[in-house]
Amino acid sequence: MRDIDFIPDWYRTGRQRKVSYRRQYTMILCLFGVLAVWSFVSGLSVSRGRAEVDRREQTYQADESISARFEGLKKELAVLIDKQRVLGQVDPRADFGAALAELSHVGGERIILRLLDVQAEKFVPDKQEDKPSMMTLGSDTSESKSILPGADLRYRFKVAGIAADAADVATLISALEKSSYFCQILPGFSKTIQVKGFPVTEFEVSCYLANYSSMK
Repeated sequence: MRDIDFIPDWYRTGRQRKVSYRRQYTMILCLFGVLAVWSFVSGLSVSRGRAEVDRREQTYQADESISARFEGLKKELAVLIDKQRVLGQVDPRADFGAALAELSHVGGERIILRLLDVQAEKFVPDKQEDKPSMMTLGSDTSESKSILPGADLRYRFKVAGIAADAADVATLISALEKSSYFCQILPGFSKTIQVKGFPVTEFEVSCYLANYSSMK
């Protein structure tokens, strides 16, 4: 027995065409979804890349600012070191107030000082001839010369006055030799003079302030 197909060909063709359209639409929608997801991911990646670039640019600017600040601090430090060197050269490294107080103490009541001369001399360990210490800082041009006392100085005290008698002068010299403030006591002269009809002893003594030590 033979089957009779009552479905016309145009219907069958139209149905196949609809299935084909539906399949194409589905593929197009899937492709559109993939493109949308890819665009979102790409946009997110670009945003992250821009954020990273901005962050690195800010970091670079901060590093550049820190580097400039560091260079400025280096220059300030160099200026301060130079000033410290100059201050070290002009620093007398001696407590003159304490030395004068000690000198007044060892003098006692029977001695009147009328002259105190303080001279700075360059400290020469090998006992060569002492000369006033002056040194030139900077270049040799006349515009940049700066004359300052040298750093290694010792101070010579020359004391002159009158004492009741010669024994008081000897006592003063002995007290200066025992004092930790003075060294190298050098008696100058001692002679008897008349002051208002009374005999007194005029004297002169030199010594050095003990603000240095001899290196051997």
